[in-house]
Amino acid sequence: MAERTKRSIKPKQFHGEVLSYSVNIRRNMESENSKRVVKRKHFFDELYQGFSPTAAAKSSPLFSSSQQKRHKGNTCSDYRGSKTKNEDDKPGNINNNSSKKSKASKTSENSNIRNDEKSNPQNRIYERLQNLQLQKSPAVPDMDPAFFLRCHSDSNRPDDDGNKVWMCRFEPRLKDPARSGRSGQLIASCGGKIICLVDSGSGRVMMRYKDSDKDENFYAMAWTTLEIAGEKNRDPQLTNILAVAGEGRRIKLLHPSQLVIYANITGHKKCITCLLFHPSRATWLFSGSDDCRIILWDIGVPSFPDYSTKHLQLIVLESPANVVNMVYSRATSLLLAGTEDGCFGWKFKDCRATVCGKSRKPLTRFCLPQLTNSSDECIDGLVLVDDNTVASKCVEEKYIYLWNLTDHAPPATALNSSSKTRRIEVNPFTCLKYQVMDEPYIYMSGGKDRLVVGDAEGRIFIYNLKHILGKSSSKGDNPNLTISKGGNLLHLPSRVLDWPKIEYNCDGSGEKRTEEEAAMGNDDGSRKEEDEEEEEEEERPIINSVVMDDKGEVLAATADCNLVCIWKVCTN
Repeated sequence: MAERTKRSIKPKQFHGEVLSYSVNIRRNMESENSKRVVKRKHFFDELYQGFSPTAAAKSSPLFSSSQQKRHKGNTCSDYRGSKTKNEDDKPGNINNNSSKKSKASKTSENSNIRNDEKSNPQNRIYERLQNLQLQKSPAVPDMDPAFFLRCHSDSNRPDDDGNKVWMCRFEPRLKDPARSGRSGQLIASCGGKIICLVDSGSGRVMMRYKDSDKDENFYAMAWTTLEIAGEKNRDPQLTNILAVAGEGRRIKLLHPSQLVIYANITGHKKCITCLLFHPSRATWLFSGSDDCRIILWDIGVPSFPDYSTKHLQLIVLESPANVVNMVYSRATSLLLAGTEDGCFGWKFKDCRATVCGKSRKPLTRFCLPQLTNSSDECIDGLVLVDDNTVASKCVEEKYIYLWNLTDHAPPATALNSSSKTRRIEVNPFTCLKYQVMDEPYIYMSGGKDRLVVGDAEGRIFIYNLKHILGKSSSKGDNPNLTISKGGNLLHLPSRVLDWPKIEYNCDGSGEKRTEEEAAMGNDDGSRKEEDEEEEEEEERPIINSVVMDDKGEVLAATADCNLVCIWKVCTN
């Protein structure tokens, strides 16, 4: 690895002025609950008819909300870095170079892959996927937009909608947290050079960090809870630490409660696209990158007051393609990675016996059913719904697959043949209805028997999986009854949140302006060209990521129009 100039890891304070703007949100539905239900019913009817919803925007009552500036940034592969309104690159153009590399690596990999699942009836799976029976999922509470925030802008402009906010994550709850006047759980978001921590209860931006590296563009983040020794012989205390990374190829460790960035970790040759902490080892951090590698780090535990710490590179995992996301299953000791060329797995037989510096190829390739003729299998959605159930989403596929990981885990004898990657055909036990899109990097998340995901039209899909996972007495899917064995249910989303109409109060005067009026060009009030205005009139943002809190009451989403969106369960 070529050496790079090392940056000081001296603790750095958060900085950057946080300006506040108000946003008034109009729901694209009627005000009365009865009419709201009717509006939603029409959308579900369209789902039944082939999922081709029409863009019917009706005027709706005002819903006040406070906003603050946010900054979105460029992205890591060509799609991430080049998707702007005035450029010719179309959404969904995954990195051509990386795609070529993926195909090349795929060709070379196939020569080493053994097909140990020849008896698996993939043709039968494909046929049954064409004839699934639609079934409505159990209802979930309705949600209203609460706060739409714009705090990721480099230039601190409320009309800056050209930056992408890529990810958001809820801070883990502590037993006795120092709430510091907060009214709700913190939401961390990243985009561009900026990281924000937002109070989900009040919509206030509590902390904001702007990186000084001109090449930085944050894509990924992950929380962990460490037990840190207290000062002056005080008892150890649990503290949340946030890891963030992106285009700068460095992992930055933040201690939010003290507003300190205390470490930078280097090791990747290209941008870092995903981060994941081990569920049992709080200091173990997986980082996935466009250099086709996953590195396992031990980030150590910082000591007060100087935040001195040591980090170790434990193991390097070789991926056949650019890594997009990762999950780890304690039940099977498998690390799964969704890449731009499929889903791969590595087995950790004994995490305590990990050899430092050892490099490993994937043990297993999980081949998901494909209904399209796409040569690539870009897995941009990978969620561990529970410790044994995986939800996976491929670009350009209309279904989200749920499959049992234990049934697909490689046998123990496979651990002895590390030179070859086993090929296992995935046989899902049920499917979720989704939208066909060619835009990559639309991330899913799960929690409290829910699965949430956005789309390219500003919508958010919420699936209630309680009945599917067999946690209720109602009739549902049998995880043992896979698609090839007769499982034939296709579940509609429990609820779809439509993109609201937004009006901005940019100058604090109380005067409301629509999105088009807020996108005025010069200070003298001159508008953009009419053709640009017409082009943007019907445009809706891409929802890059969605997360829901552990109580199922608050939902946060990030959009590529420089917004962080907070929805809350309706109180009426």
